[in-house]
Amino acid sequence: SQHHPDVLVEYLHPVNSALCQEVKNLRSQVCRAAIQGSMELFQAMGKNMEPDLEKNVPLLLNRAGDTNKFIRDD
Repeated sequence: SQHHPDVLVEYLHPVNSALCQEVKNLRSQVCRAAIQGSMELFQAMGKNMEPDLEKNVPLLLNRAGDTNKFIRDD
C-alpha cells in the first residue's frame, strides 16, 4: 500500500471491507493481521479512507477494549 497508493485507491473499498471482516475474526492471529493491515491502509491512503471511517472506527475501538492483550496492544 505504501509503494503504490495510486493503484490501490481504485480497490480501496473492497480491500477495506475484507479487512473489516477479518478484524471480527475470532482467531487472534487473523484479527491482529487485519488490524495491522488497517493501520497501514490508514497511514498510506490518508483522506481516501474517510468514506469507510464509519465502518472501521467502531470495529477498531471494540478491539481496543479486547481482553486479549495480544490484540488490544495493536
